[in-house]
Amino acid sequence: MSPFWWMVYRIGSWWILKYMFKILFRLQVKGIENLPPKGGVLLASNHSSYLDPPLIMSFSPRRVIFMAKKELFSIPVLGTVISQSAIPIIRNKPDRQALKKALELLEKGEVLCIFPEGTRTKDGSLGSAHLGIGFIVAHTTAPVLPVAISGTFNILHQKRVPRIKVNIGKPIAFENKSQKDKKLLYQEIASQVMNAIRELLKEID
Repeated sequence: MSPFWWMVYRIGSWWILKYMFKILFRLQVKGIENLPPKGGVLLASNHSSYLDPPLIMSFSPRRVIFMAKKELFSIPVLGTVISQSAIPIIRNKPDRQALKKALELLEKGEVLCIFPEGTRTKDGSLGSAHLGIGFIVAHTTAPVLPVAISGTFNILHQKRVPRIKVNIGKPIAFENKSQKDKKLLYQEIASQVMNAIRELLKEID
């Protein structure tokens, strides 16, 4: 990231977005101390609104890189902005190039955020995870932090302004990452990640 875009990120995320969410939506974040001050980290969050990525950027003391659908990068202006802090990924089919890039960023010590469900929820409920999260977790030694977001779905579906709450969990302990059946391993990891997010959501509610 160039000095110019780093300045844009800092001003946009840690000033404008931070205070927007705090003032308009009374943002409450729990567990931010679980985010290590340095080193690669994988954030795995539920996804119910377009607001989720800027929300995560606003409360993280470190720069966050996302995995975003490839179509967004072709939108004028928006695509240029997104490309500074996101990896394009082709949805609904294995995208080995994007997954490889994700692992490289974690190896370099970056904070990477992925939405395991692959897309926004249609009704506010927690969906099932794609195997991509399982692949990344199986091939990285970076800690995996589950993140639960509550309130962003309601912003677009209720007249009153809801309160946004975020619950960041401790690193997930994966007991076995060396099974021979890779697909089964990825499924088990994906399920474990979603279960961790589900438990964090219960604490919020």
